[in-house]
Amino acid sequence: QGDMEGPSTAVIGVGINLQLPESVLQKIDQPATDLHQILAHTINPNSVMAILLKHLVDVLFTFESTGFDELRDEWAKHHAYHQQAVRMLMPDGSEVNGVVQAISENGSLIVETANGLQKFMSGEISLRSYTATQA
Repeated sequence: QGDMEGPSTAVIGVGINLQLPESVLQKIDQPATDLHQILAHTINPNSVMAILLKHLVDVLFTFESTGFDELRDEWAKHHAYHQQAVRMLMPDGSEVNGVVQAISENGSLIVETANGLQKFMSGEISLRSYTATQA
């Protein structure tokens, strides 16, 4: 929360699967993995946290000094849903389907929907992969 002219506050949530049992992975209704599978060895949770926090602090300092614009290109290279069909679960319980196109200068997600290009900004949007067969 915050004022456009003053300081803002945010809550940043990060979920990292370190080593999920196969029985748990099979119950997840979307593609999922964990660091153990990706790296093929056990990971020290404290090491993961230290690396994550170091990078997060660096990014937050960049954001504070230059704004989002300097981070946008890097984000665009790495986000999972670029040019992917998605189903967005909105805060009011409605759903919007479309294809993720980009992120705007203010951080809004730009999605091509049946109604054309739309911008979405909310702390409660939940993205899911989507295929036409799910309609």
